Amino acid sequence: MSETDNRSELLAKLQQHAERVSDVERCCTNEAKTRNYLVLPLLEALGYDCRDPRDVACGFISDVAGKSGETYDYALMRAGKPVVFVEVKTVGARLGGSEREQLQRFIPFTPGVLTVMTDGIRWHWYKEMSEDGRPHQNESSPFLTYDVREPSETAAEWLAQVTKEAFNSDELLRIARRGEFTSLISDWIDRTLVNPTEGAATQLRQVVGFEATNLETPLVVAAIRLAWEQVVAEKVGKP
Repeated sequence: MSETDNRSELLAKLQQHAERVSDVERCCTNEAKTRNYLVLPLLEALGYDCRDPRDVACGFISDVAGKSGETYDYALMRAGKPVVFVEVKTVGARLGGSEREQLQRFIPFTPGVLTVMTDGIRWHWYKEMSEDGRPHQNESSPFLTYDVREPSETAAEWLAQVTKEAFNSDELLRIARRGEFTSLISDWIDRTLVNPTEGAATQLRQVVGFEATNLETPLVVAAIRLAWEQVVAEKVGKP
């Protein structure tokens, strides 16, 4: 089966899972039900045998120096080692704050392992460690988020990299870096082109070589916003 066929098959599974979620999410009133009704079915859709600890280790303990160890709800295993940690919360729970700190307590001791925080609906993916063993600067934000109610070809492309059959850590790292860079670029576009500040307007005027000094900064801001809107309109209008 080709890579395209694999992704199409995965997308079909994600769509089926989304339909199932709409029927059962109201029943997930605690973490145990969330794990059984929402999380495990998605892991199975990704090709993992949730009854085989060689695929999915339940209650995985990550040894931490000076502590008795921290426990994850699940660890996706490959060649006897964890490659993805999964921490589950009840549907609708906040995915951050004290829950986020729970992950940070022991991720630094497991470099190269991806971590997921999920309420069964929203899946937040984190890459805590850089290749040299230091935390990423933007570690407080997930590099990818997925809502199981919104399956798409883009989601299938990403999730294809974490299936049991085609798990690819190098591609995962590439996508992680792409996601981080995309987020930075999006923020820059928003600050500089969509909602430019006066400071950004001054810098951009220097970049494009516009030397007119008698043009008031608010007019430059308006010109930047208009130019951006025209570019977007032209791109959208092309076949």
